[in-house]
Amino acid sequence: MSGASSVSSICSSNVSLIPTGPQVFINFRGKDLRKGFLSFLSPALKKEKINVFIDEQEERGKYLISLFNTIGESKIALVIFSEGYCESHWCMDELVTIKEYMDKNRLKIIPIFYRLELDVVKDLTGKFGDNFWNMVDNYQPEPEKLHKWTEALFSVCQLFALILPKHSDTSDRDFVKVIVKAVKKVQRNFSQGRNGEIGDQGFLIPTSKLTITMHESPNEEAVQVSVLNEFYQMRNQSPGPSHEVIKFAVLTRPKGNVFMIDARDLSIAWSENSNHWTWLPLPNQKSNESVVEIAFLKKASWLDIAGKFDTRYLSPRTRYEVVFVVKLEYTFEWETPVKLKLDLPNTWEKPQEQSVDMFDYISNQWLEISVGEFTTSMKNVGEISFAMYEHECQLWKSGLFVKGVTIRPKF
Repeated sequence: MSGASSVSSICSSNVSLIPTGPQVFINFRGKDLRKGFLSFLSPALKKEKINVFIDEQEERGKYLISLFNTIGESKIALVIFSEGYCESHWCMDELVTIKEYMDKNRLKIIPIFYRLELDVVKDLTGKFGDNFWNMVDNYQPEPEKLHKWTEALFSVCQLFALILPKHSDTSDRDFVKVIVKAVKKVQRNFSQGRNGEIGDQGFLIPTSKLTITMHESPNEEAVQVSVLNEFYQMRNQSPGPSHEVIKFAVLTRPKGNVFMIDARDLSIAWSENSNHWTWLPLPNQKSNESVVEIAFLKKASWLDIAGKFDTRYLSPRTRYEVVFVVKLEYTFEWETPVKLKLDLPNTWEKPQEQSVDMFDYISNQWLEISVGEFTTSMKNVGEISFAMYEHECQLWKSGLFVKGVTIRPKF
């Protein structure tokens, strides 16, 4: 098999195109699903007159451009994760394009985990994780591509999903009925002019949704990332999401991305009490830039500054350093060393801890205080936590400016 046919055998849909309703694009690993699960899903979708894309209709020689255009013309994408999904770079390239259209609110994604646990994909473990890390090894010379794959995979995994666990007694046919029902519900939402969620169909779905949007910052030096975390209420509780927006900036670098977390997005004890802390605009900002605030310690005996960050945003298999960016005026209340702590996820290792003498950081310039280092791997996927604190000395401390935290590759 050659041309478009050979590519289609790797990763894409295998159902007929019915010219009615919003187009549905299916992203899947053909080797895993084409002769099995898809043989149930395709007829079921066609029976309900659901307009599904079929890649065999593409002309040879124009496959890639036409394929990505077809994704853009679709309204719904079914992303079916299976154990061998990450064996195919075509699947990952499609996933990146799907995420890009999702970020533009032009595409609704329904993630489907077929005979696969959600945590296996999110934590990149098991055979699924092995396939992903093998792909990382093969594409080390292309860090930008690896970053896009990782970001797309992580983003889609945070959406409401339909999950058929590996050892579930539910048959493929019954699971297909759930998928068809979900697609029809999304189609109805489109016809009603709204983009509603799938809802609970009797299968496990995540209770939170993470949407990542990226846009160029005015100074063109960084990309600002807004993370919208929507915590959905469980059944029989008050309906509706609550929103928490976290913003940070990312600098693209050849050896890995650099993330900067503003002070506003850290947890600073007593920071909203004007007797202890005050918030100031960062000096020398351009008029067309969004205002960045720094925290200034006026008076407090208890110092506690902490934060968290998910390692799945970081470049794979890269050595990273976590640093606090601060400035300290000359005062006498910092005689007791300040403690720094870095705790990694999914590890039996003790947290990295150290003490620093703040007199070494008295300056009118921004200085960096290293918290610790780690290497991203499948063993520590998840949230790292970091802190700067001093709880023992009862003297009033003051004069500390906190700009934020930087997470950067250690060169």
